[in-house]
Amino acid sequence: MENVKFSLIVPVYNVERYVARCVHSLFAQTYADFEVICVDDGSTDSSPEVLRQLAAQYPAMRVITQENKGLGGARNTGVAHATGDYLWFIDSDDWIEPDSLASLAQVITERKQPPIVLFDVNTTDGAVKQLMPNLHVDSDVLSVETYVRALLLHQAHYFACGKVFRRDSYEASGFSFPKGFYEDVALLPYYARMTDTVHYLHKPLYNYYVRTGSIMNTYDLRVLNIYGIYHQLLQAFGGPEWRQELAHFFYVVSIKRRKMLPRIPDKTARTSFWRHYDHYQQRWSYYSGDCLLNPYLSWKEKLQVIRYFIITRH
Repeated sequence: MENVKFSLIVPVYNVERYVARCVHSLFAQTYADFEVICVDDGSTDSSPEVLRQLAAQYPAMRVITQENKGLGGARNTGVAHATGDYLWFIDSDDWIEPDSLASLAQVITERKQPPIVLFDVNTTDGAVKQLMPNLHVDSDVLSVETYVRALLLHQAHYFACGKVFRRDSYEASGFSFPKGFYEDVALLPYYARMTDTVHYLHKPLYNYYVRTGSIMNTYDLRVLNIYGIYHQLLQAFGGPEWRQELAHFFYVVSIKRRKMLPRIPDKTARTSFWRHYDHYQQRWSYYSGDCLLNPYLSWKEKLQVIRYFIITRH
């Protein structure tokens, strides 16, 4: 694999104001061997027309139109049409740095085509960039166990856009993105099927645009999708060696969901949240006793557990 070909997969849904900026950044790369696959996921605004104009400007760009399947479904469609050696999922309101592909190609070639390469990500409002917290390690190579543990402990971001995957390893793992929120977290149990080691490029290549109305700023019943993902994690990491890490993940995520509930005017969501929470508390009741002794939970997090799950529950 002397020349690395990238498949840049861009799900598009009602982003008429942003998608052109994203696509322009892809075709501004200093590296030439890549394909762009835009999946119009049933947009109801003028995004399809913007895509048509962009495709006329960039003949190498492919546009696939489908009925709405959500972000995960659009990504899966892109993978099915990909022909590159490496997959990179890029959200349509974000953009990448001009030397991103060149930097990745160099690392991939030097390290003999690793299955997963991580890199740093900026968050931005369009004017100011700020480095998203990620792994605080100096090493360029991590064991997959170390990386998975860091994810469970929220010491690294789950962001699928912040890594590239060798396509053959990705497809061999059997993974496909689920429908709903937290698609990126669903990747976690599959990393070990893709690789023994994860390579880390200490360089920000991706710009994550924070905007009002994006998935990360929308609160409704879909915030409960995390419990379906948690069930998958319990199945994948059910051994005693992961006990404290899973307890940390469960409590921290539950605290965050609890904070979101007041923003959801639907009483059904609040009832459903506690029903899901009780289910996992009963099934893994030893987590309750372990909470205050968990070495991975800070005292602030432990106090939040007491507050949200003992004092303020109603």
